[in-house]
Amino acid sequence: MYVPKHFAETDPATLVAFMRRHGFAMLYTAGPDGPTASHLPLLIEEEAGEAEPGTVRVAGHVARANGHWRAFDGETEALSVF
Repeated sequence: MYVPKHFAETDPATLVAFMRRHGFAMLYTAGPDGPTASHLPLLIEEEAGEAEPGTVRVAGHVARANGHWRAFDGETEALSVF
């Protein structure tokens, strides 16, 4: 995604703090049935141990009534926008 230099935020601590404050995000996937987007509450968990510093895990839940859960097959990439 193109971000003009004067709008770019590159500090991991600032980005993680923003995601924690604004945990209701839009999650996008694109699969065989086309693009899908859902508004979801997401949690940001900082990785520990062997992970590269600044690495985070985004965790959330998709209700069974929301067919978007079918896109999560371990292969399909997703984009979350906070």
